[in-house]
Amino acid sequence: IEPGNIVLLSGPPQTRRRFIDWGVFHVEQNFSKLWKDYIYCVKQRNSLLRTARIDRVLLGVWDQKLSMLGESISKRRKSYLGHLGPQLSNMTRALGLDCTIKLKYSSGWEKPLSLLDSLHKHHAKDLARRFTSVGPHRMDLLIYSDDARAAEVLSRGQQKILTIAMYLSQVAVVQELSKKAIVVLLDDLSAELDDRNVSLVFDKLLALDTQLVCTTLDHRRMLEGLNNLQNYKVFHVEHGVFNDENKI
Repeated sequence: IEPGNIVLLSGPPQTRRRFIDWGVFHVEQNFSKLWKDYIYCVKQRNSLLRTARIDRVLLGVWDQKLSMLGESISKRRKSYLGHLGPQLSNMTRALGLDCTIKLKYSSGWEKPLSLLDSLHKHHAKDLARRFTSVGPHRMDLLIYSDDARAAEVLSRGQQKILTIAMYLSQVAVVQELSKKAIVVLLDDLSAELDDRNVSLVFDKLLALDTQLVCTTLDHRRMLEGLNNLQNYKVFHVEHGVFNDENKI
């Protein structure tokens, strides 16, 4: 978790796809293979679309394979978001964000069509552009504050808190579903948060029972805002040498 994570709200869709797929990967054992197989099919279909004379039978074969894998990927993503949404609601309240955050899943093809029907519908468009225009590789996660896009209506400070809440919620969901021990890396948390919010974030991390490694340029300011200091061990690093600040 670092200041640049705010791009999760305002950045391109692939940023949010990576965020969701990281979580799905850790709770669905076969997701990695499923995704690799799907991408292979997309590349093969795209290669076919770029040929001078299209083999319509072969295009239909790739449509079938692509739709089967794509629907399975989408099902797993939606299942994961079903766990993430409630966690995020609780986390944003705990971090004092005074708005209702909603996650809306955009599968990458039109509702209520199946992926196969959508592929068929876009044959002419795909042939003209020579790439596959629909499917889970086009998925996006739309993040709303009340009824508007969060990136458009929240202040930078609120966006920072929401981004942290999303990552903490992800940690909670992966812990719950996978029973894995998680290490959380925090970089320069105090750069854009006040002492109260820094303390709230650390309290939530302690409640999640994760191992935490935090780097900062101003550790004394951070420590002043923390509760339960006995739970932390502080090191000062200079020229590659670690000094135990707890002994100073």
